[in-house]
Amino acid sequence: GQYLKVVHGYKNQIYISKQSNNGGSGTLMSYNIVTKKRATVNRGCAIVAGKGAIMYDAKRYPTDVSTSSINILKLSGNSTKKIGTLGSRIYGFKFANGKLYYGQYSGAGKMNNLTVYSSKLDGKSKKKLFNVSVKSKYGQIYIDTVNSKKVTVNSTSGAKYEYDLKTKKLKKTR
Repeated sequence: GQYLKVVHGYKNQIYISKQSNNGGSGTLMSYNIVTKKRATVNRGCAIVAGKGAIMYDAKRYPTDVSTSSINILKLSGNSTKKIGTLGSRIYGFKFANGKLYYGQYSGAGKMNNLTVYSSKLDGKSKKKLFNVSVKSKYGQIYIDTVNSKKVTVNSTSGAKYEYDLKTKKLKKTR
């Protein structure tokens, strides 16, 4: 089967992703709340996040056991234009402080080693913040929260880390 998911709102447009239940790519559609018109914006995409005129497309929707390469798309009405990529093995998106924060795993099947980056929303000015790994081969690490002071990273193995954005220090809190 298939499902619809509201993935973003920008100006007068609501963007809806039509995905299949088995993952994979889908279709991005828009609905204009003023004119009540619908349109197909992009076929073969899986939108994982959006902020302002920027959307992030995984081509194949990432899950808790698979990551994806992320393309950066710029919206223009009922069309998108690829303006860059974040890289491969990307998992987790958070927006704070006018920036994008995201994680990148060290390799295929290596979800126990995560490097966290920040960048401008368009992917430019990419900056490596820190790297975290857990001993458990199957202990997935993921970004939990980001605010003006810190980035919090959790692990399915129970470990928790906090990175102080001001001091640039990482500490294990659990």
